[in-house]
Amino acid sequence: MLPDHSCRCGCESAFIAAVLLDSALESSIVRSHHMACACMSSVANGVDHFKHGRLTEAMQMFNKALQIDDDNVEALVARGALYVCSPCCCSVV
Repeated sequence: MLPDHSCRCGCESAFIAAVLLDSALESSIVRSHHMACACMSSVANGVDHFKHGRLTEAMQMFNKALQIDDDNVEALVARGALYVCSPCCCSVV
């Protein structure tokens, strides 16, 4: 029987893979999974702010996501869209 590794984000795939591997890799996989979830949560929050016209908050969320993963494509694209769509780029930085 596999140990219970419920993810707070609801995704269990990384945990099942980690349990099947040795314990040295488990913590690395779990940590990577949580970082990815935190990053995507920040992007989702940023998109929500963007849709509701809260541009400063959107930029903060996209930047937070990029602090977690500076290569996150979704955060980079969303931040680029924010720069293009904002009336004055300087006001959202």
